[in-house]
Amino acid sequence: MSRDRWLIIFLAYIIGLLATGVWGFPNAHPKVEQWLLVIVSLGLIPFGIAWFLKKWWRRCPSNKFWLGVSLVAILGAVYFQFRVPQPAANDISKIFAQNSYYQLVTVSGDILSDVRLTSNERQKFWLKARYVTINKPDNSIEKKVNGKLYVTIPLGIKNELYPGQKITISG
Repeated sequence: MSRDRWLIIFLAYIIGLLATGVWGFPNAHPKVEQWLLVIVSLGLIPFGIAWFLKKWWRRCPSNKFWLGVSLVAILGAVYFQFRVPQPAANDISKIFAQNSYYQLVTVSGDILSDVRLTSNERQKFWLKARYVTINKPDNSIEKKVNGKLYVTIPLGIKNELYPGQKITISG
């Protein structure tokens, strides 16, 4: 196969990966209509390009080749969609996305990384969240969660923080 054909296949794969942006990123569960739109467009666009190129390119590849290009683009879109990480049902990112308007939350968990100083003289680290308490004016809701949080806290905390330590943070 010539260099031109490999370039076309490579570009088809890249376009297939980029086509997943049609349904928004990250979209864990695209609708059937969105899948059909991507698959039909990735299936038809190479044949439109082939029809256009046959007028100016004498050695334009055959229709079998363009069918293969379509399949490579579709497989690129499917591969990318299945490689996107899917958060668990009780992931902490979902808790904060749903309840972002509440003022005070309390998160309990374990420190995952070494504690470092930021340029603003604050401590930063990764926290593996175990429980989150959403404090409303009338009641509090505690939920068990999974996931990691990037945390920055004031330097004024006197105790030594270390990986594996269990802490509770409010904010």
